[in-house]
Amino acid sequence: MSDTIYGPADFYAISLPNGDVDDAVRQAVVELLGNDAITVVDLLVVRKGEDGTVDAGELAEGVVPGVDELGETGAQLASEEDVEAVAELLEPGSAALVAVIEHTWARGLVEALGKAGAEVVLAERIPAEVVNASAESLG
Repeated sequence: MSDTIYGPADFYAISLPNGDVDDAVRQAVVELLGNDAITVVDLLVVRKGEDGTVDAGELAEGVVPGVDELGETGAQLASEEDVEAVAELLEPGSAALVAVIEHTWARGLVEALGKAGAEVVLAERIPAEVVNASAESLG
């Protein structure tokens, strides 16, 4: 068992309309890799062929520059079951970028809560689209 305290993590499956990771997405991933607020715990691409076959794998070095810096966190969370669930959502000939992102900024809080015997009793992700639409309607 690791002595490292991890923050909460989010699992994202992002469809790629043409089946490729475009340059803007590559750049955004590179920026995430250099951000101390989060840690990219797992990053892979799931592809569904025209014949329905599924291919999934960690991003190879060079696909997203800097991805080899991910290293081993001991918390790789995207499972084979996750890959199968994502593949079910894909149209033939398409792909998805799968990312598990830990909220590194919350590690100290998680540790303090644990030591205090406190527990998170409810946590809910509000999609960016909902937050932005709400903010726009207010002003």
